[in-house]
Amino acid sequence: MPSVRYATVARKIAAVLEKLTVDDFRPAVGQAFSLDAAGAGKLELTLVEARTIEPDAPPTDDTGRRTPFALDLRGPVDPILPQSIYRLEHPEVGALEIFIVPVGRTEAGTDYEAIFT
Repeated sequence: MPSVRYATVARKIAAVLEKLTVDDFRPAVGQAFSLDAAGAGKLELTLVEARTIEPDAPPTDDTGRRTPFALDLRGPVDPILPQSIYRLEHPEVGALEIFIVPVGRTEAGTDYEAIFT
């Protein structure tokens, strides 16, 4: 059973993530996010694209609710990280714990996606 402290921290993290929109990430396209992958050490993932799920949708709807969006990231060819929550850090965006999923692998690297609904 999770502790009260854990539940409080989890609620605070969720509150921060709920306020993010695609526009919070667009200035960081092409830039690296640092990720500590425990056994694999520090890795860099480049933000390839920050996009709304529905093309050309605004970052928020008429009520101010966030429009669902995705982050497309590219890391090194190896290792391929399993889907999980990782702490990503960026000088301007800050440190965020985000669930990422590997979605493909080419000679250019391993592609990951994070979806925000």
